[in-house]
Amino acid sequence: INQLVQEMTNAVLFQAQGRKQKFKLNLSVTSEMVFGDIARLRLAIWNILKNAISYTPRGGTVALTVKESERKETAGKEDRIEICIIVEDTGIGIGKSFMPKLFQPFEREDDPRVRRVRGNGLGLLVVKTIVELMGGRMEVQSEKEHGTCFTLYLEMGVEK
Repeated sequence: INQLVQEMTNAVLFQAQGRKQKFKLNLSVTSEMVFGDIARLRLAIWNILKNAISYTPRGGTVALTVKESERKETAGKEDRIEICIIVEDTGIGIGKSFMPKLFQPFEREDDPRVRRVRGNGLGLLVVKTIVELMGGRMEVQSEKEHGTCFTLYLEMGVEK
């Protein structure tokens, strides 16, 4: 998971720097090998990071935190851990009236700053679908003009 997060950071760092944004990474996963659908997890993280950078103005901050929050002992060959992935930004935020539509296909908030960003209104639906298919859950906190925080909770296998 640490290697995946480093790859994702490298992939978006250039974009954030081009927009004069600060990018912060806090990586605190102690398990070296995690078992899960890494390709889909990569897509989910990419979509959220891309949104955070796209909707954060010049000089803003995007932060990615990945941590191990809980370990569950099992009788099999592997234990389970909960990985918590948090993407926070100081972007334009999401209006309370739009929150119920956030994961509906092709929906985009009626805001000129949103229309300036290319998109089709499917990225967050893709993320939510991936997280749920992996047995996880997703939380969103946002305040207009103060940014957004997406938190993904995923249970993954680790060697004993």
